[in-house]
Amino acid sequence: MPRPAISILQVSTLLLCAIPQAWAQSDAEVSNQYYRYSNPQLEAACARMSPNSHASGLTDGAFVAVPFAGRTYYYQSDCYLELARRTADVAWCAKVRERKTLLGDGSSHTPASCQRMVAVLQESRARIQQSADRHAAAVQGVFKIESAHTTVLPTGDWLLLVKTTGSLPGRYRLQVDNSRDRIRLVTQELMLPQPAPLRYTLARKQVLGSSALPNIFPIAVSLTYVFPADSVYASQEQVKEHLSSIQNLTLSAQWSPAASLDGCMPNRPFRPWIVREKLLFW
Repeated sequence: MPRPAISILQVSTLLLCAIPQAWAQSDAEVSNQYYRYSNPQLEAACARMSPNSHASGLTDGAFVAVPFAGRTYYYQSDCYLELARRTADVAWCAKVRERKTLLGDGSSHTPASCQRMVAVLQESRARIQQSADRHAAAVQGVFKIESAHTTVLPTGDWLLLVKTTGSLPGRYRLQVDNSRDRIRLVTQELMLPQPAPLRYTLARKQVLGSSALPNIFPIAVSLTYVFPADSVYASQEQVKEHLSSIQNLTLSAQWSPAASLDGCMPNRPFRPWIVREKLLFW
């Protein structure tokens, strides 16, 4: 039985219908995966999009314009709108075109809506920058930890010496934590500056806890500036304090109160390895 012939006109019609549909599908995939593109890559992707591929008002968004109609827009306009959102640059808004149809509302993708969005973004970024500038001025010269050293006492405890440097006087909080076991070893509120290094005794029993020996213990020494009561930040819970610095060191649990060498040396404590900032000190 002879097969029906397909005319060139029919093939051409199919191709003309399929190509725009495939192009629109490709543009839609880009619009659903903006997170995969850097700004330069997205700019190039926007330029490659068809100016006519669009999201239909019948299939996207809530009913707004007329009954049974939803949001509609060109994918290319949505792409440039995303660039404007990322960069807060109003220049991209000139490339946003509104799609007008009886079966969709295109008001979300217009130059005017883009400009309003950018204005809000710019205002928000300006407020954030102003807040950051005020905060930087408020903590200028804040004291920081210059060094933190430990030595082993004859009892096996550790003597911690903390040296600070800075020029902003006020109330600070120093904390020493066993980072691995999440044990707070020291908490002290103090006024800085002080004439001598800060001294703390870290009790061996408190540091070791129930850990099996031999073992090592990462220690974090932190210094926090507490804003004064009359500061602009005093009423803001999230910025009442400013963590100025953290120093890390590691304590070894190995220690012997009666270590000797061939019986000829007098008894003396064995001094463990102390690791600080990736360096070993004996």
